[in-house]
Amino acid sequence: MKRWMLAILFGLMLFTFVGCGGTEERLGKELSSAPNPDTRIEAADQLGEMGTPRSLQLLELAAENEKDFRVKENIARNIKKINKQIFMH
Repeated sequence: MKRWMLAILFGLMLFTFVGCGGTEERLGKELSSAPNPDTRIEAADQLGEMGTPRSLQLLELAAENEKDFRVKENIARNIKKINKQIFMH
């Protein structure tokens, strides 16, 4: 019985992990290539909420190439947010 429950728990954790990875990549693509600045801002906010090492990496990559100052400021704010979370833990 315990093995069965552990298997289910492991499966759920794996599903969650894989699902988040796909979401991060989709948001990273939106952040780097969406024509609408508001869409890029929303993607940056969602990556900032995730707060994972991969989302931080995607934000840092996008910051290098972003031209719109509003989006660039939003990206910087979300990078600081993640770094603060990392520092606090």
